[in-house]
Amino acid sequence: MTKVGSFLKGALIGAAIGLLYAPKSGKELRAELMQKKEDARDRAMDYTNMAKEKGSDLQQVAKDTSDDIKVTLKAGFEDVKGQVQETAEQVKSDACTVVDTAKETAEEVKGKAEEGKAEADQTAEVEKP
Repeated sequence: MTKVGSFLKGALIGAAIGLLYAPKSGKELRAELMQKKEDARDRAMDYTNMAKEKGSDLQQVAKDTSDDIKVTLKAGFEDVKGQVQETAEQVKSDACTVVDTAKETAEEVKGKAEEGKAEADQTAEVEKP
């Protein structure tokens, strides 16, 4: 190649590189910046929506867990309540049995005391001079 051909070839390559690196016009730059702003806003909205969905999912899990705990506690409470009622009925029954036994014993003691008094009276009359 000649010097002129090399020069033209270099000039074309230089021009192409210059066009690639040349600053854009104000209108093009504003349009590109607006597009990047829109893209960033869209990504932010996507992240916001994902966060809302995750928050909603966590809220539902917490509600479900809370409901499960309530059911478990209620069932446990009902079991304990039933056991307390059974124990109270057993104590009442035992107390009635003790009272009945005490009454029977008191009647027996009273009967024995009357028998002893009658014997003492009889013995006292026989021994009277």
